[in-house]
Amino acid sequence: GGCCIRNSLIAPMLNPVEGPTSSTGAAATPDVLTKLAERVQRFRENAAEAPFIAYLELTASWVQITRFIIESRLSAVHQRTPLVLLCPSAPNDAILEELDIINDEHVGLVIGSVKWVPDLRRAGVEEAAVIVCPSAATAPIGGCNNAEEMMMVDTDLVMLYQTLVGLDIISKTMTLFEFKHPHNISLLSENKGPMIKPSRSSRFPSPTTGYTPMSIV
Repeated sequence: GGCCIRNSLIAPMLNPVEGPTSSTGAAATPDVLTKLAERVQRFRENAAEAPFIAYLELTASWVQITRFIIESRLSAVHQRTPLVLLCPSAPNDAILEELDIINDEHVGLVIGSVKWVPDLRRAGVEEAAVIVCPSAATAPIGGCNNAEEMMMVDTDLVMLYQTLVGLDIISKTMTLFEFKHPHNISLLSENKGPMIKPSRSSRFPSPTTGYTPMSIV
């Protein structure tokens, strides 16, 4: 896998920006979801000529996704990289309108779960040039009191890592995992897979979020 990840890819998780986070409004219609899913298929078919990013959201919230999309647009200097989103929930009308996802040909969406291999494959994890896996949990206020609490914070992320290892993706694809607690990387190293270490970027750890994203190298 890759050992260097550009700041423009990780910035959305490190420096949250303001954007639409409304939880009200009707969900996207089936026609809209079909259109967004067709884009994903097109990205996958053209992956050799036009590399894309697969963003795997563990939660039903669109808060982190919204920030990532906004930051990716702000960071694009010349040409934007296509982005595939895998999320268990559909965006509502407010998010669709404010992010203009329907008219943004660089964004595709698969509604599904990171815990279901067919959904991961539909999201293009086997073709993606970069896979971004943000943390799902919110760290307890005041920190964790014991090792068990610390481990539980990143449980879903560890399970996703295990799944990607099983699909033989980790060793071939540049992948970014965002951990609330760096100590949990020991749960991955036991697999004798690729070395896990904090990203070498000078922007880690994040002074905003207080935790350290990890890169798979």
